[in-house]
Amino acid sequence: NSEIEKMMTCCSYRCTRRLLQDGQRLALSQARNASSSSSINDEEVAKFSSLSAKWWDPRGEFAPLHHMNALRVPLVQEVAANIVRTPSPTSDGNANATTEPRPTLKGMKVLDIGCGGGLLSEPLARLGASVLGLDASPRSIDVALHHSSVDPSLADRLQYRCGAAEDLPTSSQFDIVIASEVIEHVHDQASFVKTCCRLLRAGGAVVFTTLNKTCLSYGLGIVVAEAVGLAPAGAHEWDKFISPDDLGLLVMNSAVGAMRVELSRGMAYNPFMQRWSWSAEAPINYCLVASKRLSTATEFDVSASGASPPPPAENGSPV
Repeated sequence: NSEIEKMMTCCSYRCTRRLLQDGQRLALSQARNASSSSSINDEEVAKFSSLSAKWWDPRGEFAPLHHMNALRVPLVQEVAANIVRTPSPTSDGNANATTEPRPTLKGMKVLDIGCGGGLLSEPLARLGASVLGLDASPRSIDVALHHSSVDPSLADRLQYRCGAAEDLPTSSQFDIVIASEVIEHVHDQASFVKTCCRLLRAGGAVVFTTLNKTCLSYGLGIVVAEAVGLAPAGAHEWDKFISPDDLGLLVMNSAVGAMRVELSRGMAYNPFMQRWSWSAEAPINYCLVASKRLSTATEFDVSASGASPPPPAENGSPV
């Protein structure tokens, strides 16, 4: 019993010390970035720049992101199949919106914010999408460019750019905007979400994946994950995690009456099987999908965003 008590005391001390360190880092980071018009966090950029050479190592620190594509790619495909096509003018000049789904990613304009080394951008481009991968780390973009250059077929469908999403012009409109494992690394989450929604065309969808703000996400998503090498040391700060409800509110408040939360669903990782699966609960990881209405003049239906997510289809897809 005494040995167990010692272990629990030691674990409690380490968690408390880590929380204090995270709080200090967050305060310094917010002060340093307060004058910036961008949501980019310079410390986070430096952190991932130092790891850029490991992006495409399937057994390295980014291995869980490699495995996450088994959920992320089908999710984007399902989102693409259910979003509404851009309205086209009829012969009498009136807008005629069609709700026919797109069966593939061909012809879809996709923005992958925080693309890193291109782990998600590349497979989406191979499925026919026109992808712009955006990242604030020049070294990560260099890795992404080098890796994609091996496949000449990607040249016309995949582009990379170093910079902030806020720097993209208002005229940039995408069918799908993706921010996968990114929002927990920005210094102004509300501004970041607003930018994601601004870059979305009417009828399009934004896809977020991130970590919930729970005790379990701290214990397993940070302390244990870093201890066993599932995440780079210092990769996450618990204060920057965000709950599905809070993220949904940021989305709706980003463009009142224009955005609608379509799906919020848990994602569970089995480190022994190195496999992700969809989960009804979201104690650690989750995805959130929201769409932009074709007509922003209609009043936002709050009850729609509060609906329970649909059960998974037989093929395991969440939407």
